[in-house]
Amino acid sequence: MNPVEKVIHAVAQKIQNTTGLFTKFFAFIGIVTILSFASIGIIRIGPGIIKAVSQAAVSLSGNFVPAPRLNLESTKYTVGSGETFTLSWTFDKNTETEGSYLLSYPCAQNMHVEIVDSTSGEYRTAFCNTYINFMTDDNSVRVRAFANPRDPITFPITVYFTKNGSNTITSRAQAEINVAGSGSVIQTPSNNTQPTRTSNPRTTNSPTTRTYTVTQNRPATTAPAPAQNQTPRVYGQGIDLTPRIIATGIVSTTTDEFIPKKQIGYRERGAIKFEVENVGDKTSTEWSFSMILPTYPEYTFLSEQQPPLAPGDKVEYTIAFDSIKREEKAEFLINVDNTGSVNDTNRSNNIKRSSIEVDLR
Repeated sequence: MNPVEKVIHAVAQKIQNTTGLFTKFFAFIGIVTILSFASIGIIRIGPGIIKAVSQAAVSLSGNFVPAPRLNLESTKYTVGSGETFTLSWTFDKNTETEGSYLLSYPCAQNMHVEIVDSTSGEYRTAFCNTYINFMTDDNSVRVRAFANPRDPITFPITVYFTKNGSNTITSRAQAEINVAGSGSVIQTPSNNTQPTRTSNPRTTNSPTTRTYTVTQNRPATTAPAPAQNQTPRVYGQGIDLTPRIIATGIVSTTTDEFIPKKQIGYRERGAIKFEVENVGDKTSTEWSFSMILPTYPEYTFLSEQQPPLAPGDKVEYTIAFDSIKREEKAEFLINVDNTGSVNDTNRSNNIKRSSIEVDLR
């Protein structure tokens, strides 16, 4: 018997034991009035209170962080086989420029590339489909490409930048180089000597300098920049959204400031700071995420649609909540693209699980 039924039963007993017609009538009217007001309160007030409590218990804030821009130029975009050209680059304002560099280009028949070693000053072979580590003091590298002169070729060459302290490639830029033949026979150079031309030597002047800018393209590595001629593990082809937990802590109830803490009290307002980044090389569509929060009772937060992220773009979030679980380690989960609406090419990194240490005293 539920509480309402108990009240009705109790009043019915009172009415039955009451003598007098008028007394019974007014008692009946009274119980009908009480139950009417009670039902109106339950229907109209109850959902509003529940909704208000839910809104007060969880809050979310976000900060968009665009990817660094690397702008690449070449002194020449059309060269003869074996002719030297220089790649140089600049960064957008307020971009950290201390870090390491990689260079790569795709394989093509009868074509290879060499770069100048900054230590010895001599050319060394840069193998195709390989990420070549190189050093630079002036944001430039000298390059030459060799190809069959009877088969001119246009190929892309890419420079990657990884800022100090990062374990993923920060940004990349690409230029297209045309190696034009002249009908001469080229011998593959050896011992770092210039190639031999048997007839019709060709000198190609640079056209008006053009700038090829590939912004925010960010393939990611699982380790810092590799050693020379070592290929890093690269992932993130296509759209690749992934979450990363930055810190756990609390949010001040007076200033709303996030305060990192390894362990939080169960009476404090807990918080999780995390980011979602597109580590792929294609711009995403709109997306969403969900979080199973470490609250009691357990609560699942469902985000609204989030704006598209270009390669390397990310959003830093802080989510705060009350009523943390009274467990020494309260677990939580972040699920990016929880609805599966994005054509994410790597779903193995869409979910992140972790926990918050709780002081139960």
